[in-house]
Amino acid sequence: IVCSAIDITDKKEIKDNLPALIDPAQLSDFHSHAADYWLREGDRRERLYHLLRAGRDKEAEMLLASHGSQMSLSSDRDLFDLVMAVPCQHNRYGPRIREVRGTVARSVAEHLVALKVSEEQIASDDIDERLKGIKLKGGVLADRQEFPEAYKALVSGRDSVTGVDMDLECAIAEVLIAQGKADEAKGLI
Repeated sequence: IVCSAIDITDKKEIKDNLPALIDPAQLSDFHSHAADYWLREGDRRERLYHLLRAGRDKEAEMLLASHGSQMSLSSDRDLFDLVMAVPCQHNRYGPRIREVRGTVARSVAEHLVALKVSEEQIASDDIDERLKGIKLKGGVLADRQEFPEAYKALVSGRDSVTGVDMDLECAIAEVLIAQGKADEAKGLI
């Protein structure tokens, strides 16, 4: 019925035009029902989208904090947009949300966003989050082929750990190899 009121010939046009024809409160209810449907179907990405559209922000935070790592395995621009739209209002979920944001931003080559997230992590009082931020920063700088800066950032992470963090040492070794310092990297590993 609604579609006959406007000349819509494809699904994209429906998606773009239909929300304007529906009362915002009713549209929010539709998104809320869709979020619940996708919960039953097990599609977390769709659920996240509809939770955000329904204004169910706390549930979106909880979903991203608990399942964001798995979701980030198939990162793309759409997921990046979704992840960045999730508010980070609850301290309980903040560290995990920042980690997912950084991972997704890095995987879609949004280097400036990833560096900003890494700085937020590095500023944390939590040692684990700080170390994750240092690794993210080093990884992004290496992605940008800024190897001396990446090395410096990663080596600074050694002060944050007691003992040896193998992931950190491997990241440092990769940066050394990229700079042609394979012997030094071997000695590290």
